[in-house]
Amino acid sequence: MSRSLRAATVILGAAGALALAAPAGALPTITSSQVTTPSASPTYLTYDADNPNTFAVAGNVTSPSPGSETVDIRCYSGDQGGSILIASNLTVQPDGTFSDPAAPLPGLQDGPCRLRAVPTGVTDNEPSFAGPLLVVDSMQTTKLTGPPNNGVSYDFNIQGNELGVADSFSSAGDCPFGGGLLDTAYGFATRVFSCAAQLASRNLDGTLDTRSEAQVDGVDAYPPAAAEQAFSDADATPGMPALSYSATQNPSTGALTVEDSEPLARCPVGTPFPPTAATCTSFSPTGVQLNRTISQSGHLVAITDSYTSTDGDSHSLDLLYQNGVNLAADSFGYQPNIGYEFPGQSSYAPHARGDAVSVPAGPGMILIKNLAADDGDPFTGQAAVTYDISPSQILFISPASTGASDFTMHYVGTVPAVGALTYKFVYAQDFTTAAVTSEALSAEDAFVSPSVKISIPRNGEVSHSPNSDVTGIATDLVGISSLTVNGKAVAVYADGSFSTPVTLKTGANTFTVLAKNTAGNSTTVSVEITYKPLICKVPKLAGKSLSAARTALRKANCMTGKVTRRHSGTVRAGRVISSNPKSGGRHKAGTKVALAVSQGL
Repeated sequence: MSRSLRAATVILGAAGALALAAPAGALPTITSSQVTTPSASPTYLTYDADNPNTFAVAGNVTSPSPGSETVDIRCYSGDQGGSILIASNLTVQPDGTFSDPAAPLPGLQDGPCRLRAVPTGVTDNEPSFAGPLLVVDSMQTTKLTGPPNNGVSYDFNIQGNELGVADSFSSAGDCPFGGGLLDTAYGFATRVFSCAAQLASRNLDGTLDTRSEAQVDGVDAYPPAAAEQAFSDADATPGMPALSYSATQNPSTGALTVEDSEPLARCPVGTPFPPTAATCTSFSPTGVQLNRTISQSGHLVAITDSYTSTDGDSHSLDLLYQNGVNLAADSFGYQPNIGYEFPGQSSYAPHARGDAVSVPAGPGMILIKNLAADDGDPFTGQAAVTYDISPSQILFISPASTGASDFTMHYVGTVPAVGALTYKFVYAQDFTTAAVTSEALSAEDAFVSPSVKISIPRNGEVSHSPNSDVTGIATDLVGISSLTVNGKAVAVYADGSFSTPVTLKTGANTFTVLAKNTAGNSTTVSVEITYKPLICKVPKLAGKSLSAARTALRKANCMTGKVTRRHSGTVRAGRVISSNPKSGGRHKAGTKVALAVSQGL
């Protein structure tokens, strides 16, 4: 477990310590209270440990003697097990109101807490002391102190809380993502992910350390936190890389977006692994920078890594993304029964240290659960890792003593001189297989586009009818959200089939099918059909028998009209004398042609 996760369990804000029991004393006369500011429940706020910030609290109490009472403001943890003291000894005014315009925010903690005004010295969590849920995201920057790197920012700790999850975030070289699920009372239930999407200073290849988890141009490379952890006294090595980051909270949901920029540094060329203070006398730029975006949304955390060149040259990149899975209420409790279902597999199976797995090319998802727990177990949780580009290999690296099931995902690519090399991952966590599978499918759906096949008409087909249909199949991992044919909305049935009638104009007709999936990705397929209307070109009929004339008219897309009999001294009886319209005329298909037939002299 990294220092950032450990820190997240112990750091509190400027508020007081956790309290579990009320001191003995005189019975208070306040019988109830209501926190009215903040008014929204839940209220989402952000605590900045680098610049501790405050928030306004106000409310009223019910008491037979207002004006002689004081209250404490406490925030009770979601599982109702304890409280954090926010402000103490606030005077209740004669009208029963109290306020604190600058109450300190609580610091790093897992999940929401319930804000209550209680009689001073009382810690009882009673519903008569009412208030809103407070959901506080927290952030803190980690900097070096002392020469030669004094003030260099090399890491950060962020706690991201929503109503269902309590996640922690750090830089790429430390513990980028630790995911936790909350129970129905907003108490912490289980740690699911531990240090996911990490690029650590050493790789644990299943046997021993052989390299850093990032290499640039074949040389071990380090994000700032990994450089700081690479060896003893690395803090005092000149050239320590510095990161920059920002975090933005959605005020309606508490979801976080973190933007993180980290240059990758290296020791002098030829430094053997592992580096030491004696062999790595300075850090220098590799010419590659990692720009990471972390997007938290409910039970999903998306991580997008874009690698760019900082020196105008292209660079080879070799990465081992490390992912840790706990699935336990105790973050340090190793679970030997964790099972994995990889793309192309239909069942879960455990894996031992050193196991290597290959997956099919393209986007995919890895489903993860505790094989010894029931589906929906409230203390284990389940997980999924979805990726847009398949790794060349997945390797399990954790011995049982590490307290988690860790694996690396191996990627090799080239950072272009201009532009970026990008990898995307989405981490899902939930309590049931159905829920986590649905979330993972939705994530994978963002990496793929629907499949569309048109069966009618055939491309290049020639039709003599002005009426046709456009028929086909549109399928997607999750579902087709919309489908149009030449801009007209067309229904898609449960099996993916669709069909709509169309009218053809003379000549070439192009029909374009546009299908979108629930993630907004689209696929466009077109087909061309040519409409050649049939014509009646009156054939040469004179001298033909009536039967032969009828046949010729039918083949010429004409119809036999009125047949009259006339005497003729030149045309044998039973033969056509003339037609109306005359032979050679071009008319609409189905035109009736009248025939004059000889009856002899």
